[in-house]
Amino acid sequence: MSEEKTIGGGTAFMMLFVAIVVDGLQALLTLLVVGIVVNPFISVITGILFWIWFYHLGVKMGIGLAATGVAELTILGSFPVWTGYVISRIALAKFKKVVGNVTGA
Repeated sequence: MSEEKTIGGGTAFMMLFVAIVVDGLQALLTLLVVGIVVNPFISVITGILFWIWFYHLGVKMGIGLAATGVAELTILGSFPVWTGYVISRIALAKFKKVVGNVTGA
């Protein structure tokens, strides 16, 4: 008897909260100029954290993790990249669940 793992409402909220906190911290550090040095390390740790979290929930991160890392090394690093990425992964997982229920797959 295998139980399918999904991203529940509480988990989605916590993931989004962590992403917003990390993006806010990175924006603050960028304003203080220290972010130029520290933000890549924060992004690597955050990427590993979300990879483990999504993997545990059965959601593949795909190419998005590499794209997020590239964005952190460019001028896009000051935008809320992690928040956008987490929202897109959660939405995609929910969409696949709904489509799977509709098609019976």
